[in-house]
Amino acid sequence: MEIHNLMEDEVIRIIGEIAEEDSRTKAYGYCTSPECRMDAACFVLNRVPQQYVTSGRGLAHVQSQFRDNPQLAVDLVTLAHEGLRRVSTVQRSYYGSDEGADRQPSDSSAPAFHFPAIRGRLLDCLTFAPVSGVDVWLKLEGGAASMVNGRWQNPYNIVENTAGSYLFWPAPRTAEKEGERKTFDFEVNVPETGDYEELHHFFKLEIVASDLDDRTLRLTRDFVMQDLFLVRK
Repeated sequence: MEIHNLMEDEVIRIIGEIAEEDSRTKAYGYCTSPECRMDAACFVLNRVPQQYVTSGRGLAHVQSQFRDNPQLAVDLVTLAHEGLRRVSTVQRSYYGSDEGADRQPSDSSAPAFHFPAIRGRLLDCLTFAPVSGVDVWLKLEGGAASMVNGRWQNPYNIVENTAGSYLFWPAPRTAEKEGERKTFDFEVNVPETGDYEELHHFFKLEIVASDLDDRTLRLTRDFVMQDLFLVRK
């Protein structure tokens, strides 16, 4: 059974319509790149209640609520404008970046191996406390894995307030056909630091190719790594 937050669809649709209109008319001067739209969608979704459904009946029920509640639509449009205005004011370094484009299929509808987000934690092997101040690399087939876009960093720098957590989203790889199955060799690598020995952790992911284009506003299901421990010198 799949659980889906219908509010995501409504917010993404509204932001897309506003962004497309602004791209044509330049009425607002918003940043309308996929990265800006993503940040604006997060801004809105963090400020509205979730609407989860598990079936077609639930979907129809919630959609009828949208039709019968014009104030909700007004509130979503207002928040969407505010979100786009904010992200347009704060131009982050990854806006407009095409990092990872060399690994993404040129045709978004072409079959591809779409990787899940890969997340995990680094802990001190003696104290079991989260580690901070280190860089974590995700390597794919021997080299640094390209990320889905410039907002996803590789290496990932772990800071104190993230409790030892790291997160990667590798860029898709082109496939020959939908349904093709392939195993990819990954490595989580933490270079030697002043306090810790170098860490190498190898794992494999088997991915089935699909024509799903999830590179801009939606993550596939996460792959959660086991906790990894750094050894003190």
